[in-house]
Amino acid sequence: MENTKPNFFKRIKLAIFNVEKYQEFALEKPNIAFKYFIKLILVLAIIISLSAVYKFASLSEFFIDAFKNDFPEFTFSNNTLVADEVINTVREGKQIELSMIVDTQIESSDEKVNEYIIELNKHENGVIFLKDKVIIQLEGLVGQSSFSYEELNVNGLGEITKQSIMETLNNTNMGVLYVSFFISILLYMFMLYIISTAIETVLIGVIGFLTAKIVRLNLKFTQTLSMAVYAITLSVLLNAIYTPIRLLLGFNIEYFSIMYTLIPYIYIITAILMTRSELIKQQIEIGKIEKVQKEVKEELDEEKRKEIERENQKRKEKKEEKERQQKKNNGEQPEGSEA
Repeated sequence: MENTKPNFFKRIKLAIFNVEKYQEFALEKPNIAFKYFIKLILVLAIIISLSAVYKFASLSEFFIDAFKNDFPEFTFSNNTLVADEVINTVREGKQIELSMIVDTQIESSDEKVNEYIIELNKHENGVIFLKDKVIIQLEGLVGQSSFSYEELNVNGLGEITKQSIMETLNNTNMGVLYVSFFISILLYMFMLYIISTAIETVLIGVIGFLTAKIVRLNLKFTQTLSMAVYAITLSVLLNAIYTPIRLLLGFNIEYFSIMYTLIPYIYIITAILMTRSELIKQQIEIGKIEKVQKEVKEELDEEKRKEIERENQKRKEKKEEKERQQKKNNGEQPEGSEA
């Protein structure tokens, strides 16, 4: 017997290109849609996490190289940074630009800090190291973030120098670091997307349920919720494509979020309307079949009635013939004959 249940990738294809299959998905057990949902979000989380690790690796190499070649010799102890010289430089790499300012001769209250901040605002990424504070500006963060060394709570590490940091970096297994980062970001992304997408799926299911009521289609909420799981498929895959592109290349689509939100609603409403249309067609076909069946039944009944009449006529004729033969054998004159 052929297994008619499609696998995960087949379901993705059907969910995107065969909306008429949604009525079949709605009739399946809810746990099947739930398993599909988990796998779909896991695929999204893996793709985005891999992109994040690649971005992290690229940035790590860039920042390590910038630290090695551009950052001056320094000593950090008692929450105070002391550098050998003042540095104000801009380092450019592949698809990234970093403004780095090191001036430990002044504290955060000095007026010259404002000049450095104005300079920092000209770049998407930058960092200012002062005697008592660090100011960071990174692409994707809202505004600038500043931290006093006391807030960072690194004083317990003892005296830190550029040489000690370089030795630590050289002894660090970056492969293990990237794997650890991947696992951490994967768990974070999976939980983030599974919660946010689940909420969105429930809302889509509610819209589907209300639409079904409006068009007088008898569907349970669990059925429209299963349909909603498949309706989000295209949006999730588009997000899995767009997010890495935006993360790695900086390419931005202005109205992507609107498109991402509307697509599932279009899918589920279309699926419900198609289901309603299909049911109407089926009812029409059933009506036609019932009409034909009625006509055939009438023809069979008429044929049966005629057959019964013929059988009765034959029996009557046989009876009459038998009576005539009996009278003849008895020497009686058959009726209607002359003596």
